[in-house]
Amino acid sequence: MFFTLGIVRCQHFLKLPGWKVRGITHSPSSEKANAWKGRGVEIVQADLDNQQSLLRAFNGANVIFGVTDFWTIFQDPTSMIKKRPEQTITEYCFEVEVQQGKNLVKAAAAIEQLDLLVFSSMAMASRWSNGKFSRIYHTDSKAVVAEYAQSLPGLKNKFSQIQAPIYYNLFW
Repeated sequence: MFFTLGIVRCQHFLKLPGWKVRGITHSPSSEKANAWKGRGVEIVQADLDNQQSLLRAFNGANVIFGVTDFWTIFQDPTSMIKKRPEQTITEYCFEVEVQQGKNLVKAAAAIEQLDLLVFSSMAMASRWSNGKFSRIYHTDSKAVVAEYAQSLPGLKNKFSQIQAPIYYNLFW
């Protein structure tokens, strides 16, 4: 549901001559991963919680389209166990998504031949509302990662972000 932007990009680049598309997943033998393999996508295993796995997965990449997903963390039953007692589930998800995003952009910054990292981001609701909306964690987390990415020397002139005004695939 949340990866529509990445899917659209993948479908586009599969049609272009000379482009090789690599899909990264924590479940390379899943039904979805196998379907992408059938379309010509090289599927590799990596985990946003493990920067070393991302480095291996990004090795040789010229362009990376990076996505994090607050709601997968939110829906994971173990998140309630992992969060600190004083922490709300949304605060926990914010922290995890920011760390996963930082792992992603740090790994991308270490890839010498990288030409471009495109990160799926959102505007920082707390900042743009002058603090009125200070608990819109699923947008602020992505904005924090985007700001962090722009501070990394390895991504200087190699970072771009796409900010959909709302989740791309939600049509009311």
